[in-house]
Amino acid sequence: MKQNIVTRDRILILISGFFYFASPMLVTPLITGFSENLGASAALMGVIGGLMNICSLFCRPFVGNLTDKISKYKLSFIGAVLMAAASVGYAAAQSPLFIVAARIVNGIGFSLCSVCISTWMSTLLPKEKIGSGMGIYGAMNALAMAAAPAVGVSLYERIGYRPAFLVAAAFSILIVVVIQFVQNKGEPVSVASVYKGTIRSKPRNFGDFLCYPHSAYVQYASIVCLEKPRNSCGWSL
Repeated sequence: MKQNIVTRDRILILISGFFYFASPMLVTPLITGFSENLGASAALMGVIGGLMNICSLFCRPFVGNLTDKISKYKLSFIGAVLMAAASVGYAAAQSPLFIVAARIVNGIGFSLCSVCISTWMSTLLPKEKIGSGMGIYGAMNALAMAAAPAVGVSLYERIGYRPAFLVAAAFSILIVVVIQFVQNKGEPVSVASVYKGTIRSKPRNFGDFLCYPHSAYVQYASIVCLEKPRNSCGWSL
């Protein structure tokens, strides 16, 4: 039976995907000019401009491992809070070095949100809809990438740098608000749950393995031994 790709959780994740990308993209066209106003040299301005992405590049492999162990909701929450704190830091900055520190925090938060929200979305999609669903998710990211810089420049011209950074912080706070209403929290899948429903019972003796060498009994043995020390599997041959 075909499943409808439009559900409450998926829509909320799409909205979160828009805001997590819009927040740093709003800051990107403004941060180098703001750094120059605070006395940054041309070289430091260049470093500040790319520092968030460099930090995110190094953080992503570690974040990917964390998503297999911690719920995507929790990691997305932490990432959004870090992004909001970084944007508030930009608004409060009085020196280029403070901006450097805020950019690092922003990079960590961005890597958490980018990895966790995208994988969260993929886990909510049925197998036959992964391609189309992730295509829509990518379109939301592209929309944020296209619209947020223009919004940032427009805000700067009307209200200045610091209030514009606070708007970016508000975008990140909206992520925190939106994900509260997602019912599926993106909990990691354990090894045992992969085989849930295929394991019938414990093997009683070595004859079970001889009679059913490719059955769920063998799967049970591998799972239990993965979760417990080899010498305390709970049964013996």
